Amino acid sequence: MTAFQVLSGATTATAATWAAVASVNTNLGGGGDGTFPGNDGKPYSGAGQMIVVIDGAFDTSHPMLAGRVVEEACFGAREQPGIDPRDRHLCGPSAQSTADVPYVRTIGPGTSQYSRECVAGPGQSCHETHGTMTASIAAGTPRTVSNGQVAVTAAGVAQKAQLALLKVGNRVGWAYEGVVAALDYTLNVLAKKHHVAAVNISAANTLVQDGTECPTAQGMGFAESAAGLRAAGIAVVVAAGNLGARNAIGSWACADEVIAVGASGVTDKNTLTDYSNASARVDLLAPVGSGGGLDNPDAIWGGWMTSSGIPTTGPLSGTSFAAPQVAGAFAVLRSRYPDASVDQLLGRLRRTGVAVADTRSGNAAAVAPRIRLGDALNERGTRPAHDWNGDARADWLILAADKNTVVMYPSKSGMIDLTGGQFISSEWRDRGRTVAVHDFGTMGSNGLIGIRGRDIFYSQYDPRTNKLGGPIVIAEGAATDVVALAYARDIPGTIAAILAQTTDGSIIIRAKAERGTTLGEASTLMSAKDTAGMRLVGIADLNSDGRPDLVLRHPGTGRPWAWWGTGSPVSPFASVGQELTAQSYWSSKDQLFVLDCFIDGAPLIGYRVPDGNTVGFRLDATGRVIDASAFRMSTPYVAGVEFFAASTK
Repeated sequence: MTAFQVLSGATTATAATWAAVASVNTNLGGGGDGTFPGNDGKPYSGAGQMIVVIDGAFDTSHPMLAGRVVEEACFGAREQPGIDPRDRHLCGPSAQSTADVPYVRTIGPGTSQYSRECVAGPGQSCHETHGTMTASIAAGTPRTVSNGQVAVTAAGVAQKAQLALLKVGNRVGWAYEGVVAALDYTLNVLAKKHHVAAVNISAANTLVQDGTECPTAQGMGFAESAAGLRAAGIAVVVAAGNLGARNAIGSWACADEVIAVGASGVTDKNTLTDYSNASARVDLLAPVGSGGGLDNPDAIWGGWMTSSGIPTTGPLSGTSFAAPQVAGAFAVLRSRYPDASVDQLLGRLRRTGVAVADTRSGNAAAVAPRIRLGDALNERGTRPAHDWNGDARADWLILAADKNTVVMYPSKSGMIDLTGGQFISSEWRDRGRTVAVHDFGTMGSNGLIGIRGRDIFYSQYDPRTNKLGGPIVIAEGAATDVVALAYARDIPGTIAAILAQTTDGSIIIRAKAERGTTLGEASTLMSAKDTAGMRLVGIADLNSDGRPDLVLRHPGTGRPWAWWGTGSPVSPFASVGQELTAQSYWSSKDQLFVLDCFIDGAPLIGYRVPDGNTVGFRLDATGRVIDASAFRMSTPYVAGVEFFAASTK
């Protein structure tokens, strides 16, 4: 935890500006009512799930925790002769122990409460606020405060989840024995009474460098206990630490059995905070911000306590408050997917997260995904990206020869069924270059992004009516000199993005905003000099390495070239392209296309021949075209049709 300031009550703040997005629930994609909307029409908020928070101590009477806590306990190191007074437990005189365990414990209401006597002692930290903050971030009830001009709402992630608060604080620091005992208590007692989704530990301890062996909490069985919980379907989430290290992480977080979490900014969620440790062992990031003051918008807000015991709400910073966001996310996901494993839920968070690189001066470009819980909740899963109508088959979109009718054709194993076409729009006249997109408006959705006049617009498909919705302008005045469009969901540093090639040959990128469908400002991805006359075809993960690759067409040979994905938000594609085939017949073909996950989850590249036949090619493990794999995807089309998956001619 790093420095923070106090806001107590409703009128004491005098700052001119307050946090713009203080609620972690909103930051992660919540619907504004404390829930995360499911694409099944149901809201999810962690109901029926429990989050166990292991921390120094808590104030269960805090307004953000009141009524949410259903289990409490305290664990500490057993008293030994000559023990340092600072290492004495805070579980009270009724704490019990047995000869076969190295800890004491008390269980029941009030046992997680911080020690008021210790708070009054000089120079002693009795955890009166840290645990309250972490618990409020994981599952706190919303609390709004105002300075008379602006209201700020602090709210937890899983607002309907139950809380179990396990106190492990000594007079200074935590007891290893207490933490391990709390983990074992969770598995052996709490998990038998409740649906425990996650355990949160917002502590880091000493740094462990990448490439070195991870200690198992000084031999106290921490990793073994965490492994038992993970096997039981309970995620153990640990803060990465706040030393701003590169290629290192706190020793509590380095174990393979836990989920390590770092912190990104809030106003710029795609930047790592200065304090967050960066490491190949960091599994996820969550937006926390720099904190530091009431007038700093780069901060989340949570509930905490003053040293005099006054409940407050204010800005926070530190990876301590990134970890409970992930713990809350597991509770929300578990409420929809009760039978999923920890690895499966973690996979959802990683696949739908936005890659954030460590770009701090002198640091290596370690990359971790920043969670977007709303997207993880509604991930498409095994349904093909190009499956528009939910029949588990990829669909093929064309503009008919009348240049006004949009037709959707189903496919099977790459073969387009021209007998099963469905008219989904008859209002496409006067619209220019168009590309089929998926998971743009909402996760699981499909639609078209195209050009009309000077604007770029989006139309989302409604499977209930089998029609395209009305066009929404997503980039006003952005299409004046655009000749080609491509769509990508997985370019590092973006949620989704549109690539556009302009008349001079340069390629620009516009990233989708965090909320809604608006596209951001344009930035140059490749200059006209870089493209050297090549034409934009599309984006796909050609070699199945999890990184999207950029495909262009050579102006002379007509062959496709790939700029391989790097996985870095700083430079998402290689600086030099590679030819994907040496065959000469590509020069006479038109309407080249590349599709991600089109046949049995594999990418596909192809073209239309002059007689109207559509030909597809599979790719090898390196992403190159398998020339001998050519197959006819369809019988001839009527002349004049246009593929919405294709590049310019």
